Amino acid sequence: MLVARGLAQGGKEQAAIELLRAVPTSATERARARLLLGILLAREGELGRARGALGEALSLLAREKSLAARLSRELALLHLARAEWAAGSRGSSLARYAALGAGSSFGPEASLLRAVRALDAKDAKLATEELHRLHGLRLSHAYFPEGLILRAAIYLRDGKPDRAEEALKAFAESFVKLGAALGQLAQRERDPGDVLAPLRRDRASGGRGARLAAGVVLEDVAVDESARSLDQVERELALLHRSPPEWKASSIAGVVLQELTLLKSLVVNQAGSLAQRRMRSLERRIDGLAAEGRRIRTALTRCRAAQELPTVGVELRPLRAALFEPRELAERHDLFTLRLELGGCAAR
Repeated sequence: MLVARGLAQGGKEQAAIELLRAVPTSATERARARLLLGILLAREGELGRARGALGEALSLLAREKSLAARLSRELALLHLARAEWAAGSRGSSLARYAALGAGSSFGPEASLLRAVRALDAKDAKLATEELHRLHGLRLSHAYFPEGLILRAAIYLRDGKPDRAEEALKAFAESFVKLGAALGQLAQRERDPGDVLAPLRRDRASGGRGARLAAGVVLEDVAVDESARSLDQVERELALLHRSPPEWKASSIAGVVLQELTLLKSLVVNQAGSLAQRRMRSLERRIDGLAAEGRRIRTALTRCRAAQELPTVGVELRPLRAALFEPRELAERHDLFTLRLELGGCAAR
């Protein structure tokens, strides 16, 4: 498993897949091997085989009662739900999301997808009800700004231009400002080694916009993981500096100090690089949604003048490489790409 995971993280997915396929049925790591195999197959576009591997992983994990097995089972359910959505099996996908439970951190993702399914069925009432669930959440990795743009599109198509304007205004106030703040943060420090400390200061004592933007970056699991590692290294260094003078003068202490100092530099750079990637990802996501919002506003103005309803088609496409990330703790925030087809001002 460790070798296969290392190959996958190093970009050698096919080698990892072959290795995982060779894990025998009787092996104690069979369930987790099938889980990782399913994730990697889904990333490669082999959705049928991915669903088979993930389904087997679920069956095997159901027999285990440990906390680790429960967490792995939830991960398998999540990836199976995403694979089924990507394969077009939307009903099965939403059933998997429901099986994750009401308290799952992936509930907002499920709400967004239920709204899209309701929109496909031309059930505007159900779609807006699902999107309302998203709008009450705090802004975090679980919050989908796509919900506000979808809400505007639904109201536009449903002949409620004032409500569409409200959704667009809410998006502008919440996310356009956030995108601008993220852009400023991204431009401020170019060297990854200089990124983390200012972000932490902003989250603790910056202005409202800076606090929010810094918090959204620092709450990312990968960034947070690196920041916690840095804190641990700094605690070790503090212990070393507080040690007795005779020990600090020893050659062993010198070696330890050198290793910890090098490790601190590496972790600081890693955390900074991850934070920069997070900022760029969020900024791209918000910019893309803002462009769709501008298109909705243009259509709204045109159709108001014509006193007619617009035709609006919605496509929410999963980004395969983002949905099926092999690292268990990694988070991706650009899971879907939203595109609206805005036709003429004629009622559907």
